[in-house]
Amino acid sequence: MRRQPSNGRCWVVIATVATVLMMGGKVEAAASSNARSLGIAGAYTGVARNLDAVDWNPANLGLPSRYSGTSILILPSFVLGLGNNAFSFDTYEKYNGKYWTEQDKDAILDLVREGLKIYTNLQYDLLGFSVWRIGFKNTLESTFDLTLTQAPFELALRGTEVGKTIRLDDLGAELCVLNRTSFSYAHSLSNISSALEKELEKLDISDLSVGLTLNYLIGLAYASLETPSGVIQFDDYYVHGRGEAVVRTAGVEVDSTDGEEETMFHPGKIGSGFALDLGIAGTVKKDLTVSLSLMNLGGEITWDKYPREFRFSFSADSLNVVKVAQDTTGGDSLYTTVDSSYAIGSFKTNYPTYLNLGIAYRLSPEDIGIEIPWLIKDLVLAFNWRQGFSEGMGISKKAQFAFGLENGLLWGHLPLRFGLALGGRDGVVGTWGLGLELGAFIWDLAFENRGHLSSGSAAKGKTVAMQCKFAL
Repeated sequence: MRRQPSNGRCWVVIATVATVLMMGGKVEAAASSNARSLGIAGAYTGVARNLDAVDWNPANLGLPSRYSGTSILILPSFVLGLGNNAFSFDTYEKYNGKYWTEQDKDAILDLVREGLKIYTNLQYDLLGFSVWRIGFKNTLESTFDLTLTQAPFELALRGTEVGKTIRLDDLGAELCVLNRTSFSYAHSLSNISSALEKELEKLDISDLSVGLTLNYLIGLAYASLETPSGVIQFDDYYVHGRGEAVVRTAGVEVDSTDGEEETMFHPGKIGSGFALDLGIAGTVKKDLTVSLSLMNLGGEITWDKYPREFRFSFSADSLNVVKVAQDTTGGDSLYTTVDSSYAIGSFKTNYPTYLNLGIAYRLSPEDIGIEIPWLIKDLVLAFNWRQGFSEGMGISKKAQFAFGLENGLLWGHLPLRFGLALGGRDGVVGTWGLGLELGAFIWDLAFENRGHLSSGSAAKGKTVAMQCKFAL
């Protein structure tokens, strides 16, 4: 372990990690993994078929679809978004350039009463295909969380007050970049035995299957920032403060063989792990699908390549304006800072487990009494319940309920989608999307407003998703 007065090295590492963090992404946008699922706000567990089933419920690979018997090949596709829990463009327009009254300040502080949480999301599908009841997919995922307390906003808006204490021990950030390779298989239970087939017929269950997915996780980047302690206090004449920041990384090495310390970043595989998905799904009277999956069972990533920890601490006692004005030491007489860096053993992070329950009902034009094929070909109503069992990687322990509608215009060549999600991390979410199906070519595009159903300017986050694939 090397420990010395601050010489800027730790600041360089923290700044570099912060920059990388801000380039990170949150994997789960409205609990969606592709453009079609985003278009119906994540109400997709009962809808997903063929290759899409890999991300939602592997058992769905065993259910019939209009592409049954064909191979699905996915081209590079993405889900990308940015959001926070407090501010929207309308908020910026309301207060930008305006003289802030005390009521305005109270309103702004109320928005960050629980702190400011910033997150971005990125999922990039590199390659995937499905054939028969087998699916394969390779995906790049990036996750990011940044949490700020109300304290810095209160200090900026209210200034200093005698007796005020500002706590800095709730700040945090985490970045994780992964490459996920998924192998899925579904097995039909409908034809196991004639006795079971008869029992399923009594329940009007036309198809029943179980499935599993083995996910191999390769860690490409990891960094976390914590502030285990930190406080600034104001008394009648002085300011007192102390604090500590801890950055934990993998793939970072500090070399001091030549007498000068140099921070080196090692790209490539720096961690690995596995996760298992299990599911069961069935269709009732061929129009109703019920699908249940348990995702990321045992999910864990071990970071074992160049794990390292950086620590930075500061302390200041009895500061005031006079001392600052008279200082000629560049701050050395006003406060003390210490930083250290040392290699640590391998450490683990969770790949959060969550449950999906989806129901989808398909209506034909005859069912709804509108036999206009260019207007309505297939109408799909969908519901999804997602329940996380731990926080992180875009998963929340708050239940999320999603509702979606899909309609095929122009004889099904131009599907339109709308969705609503409630709960989870983002609260209210509104989505819409469209697609284009021309022979074997399938293209989907979707947009999401986080924090508002329809108004883009009132939303606290945005997501866009695009997917291209071929049915061969």
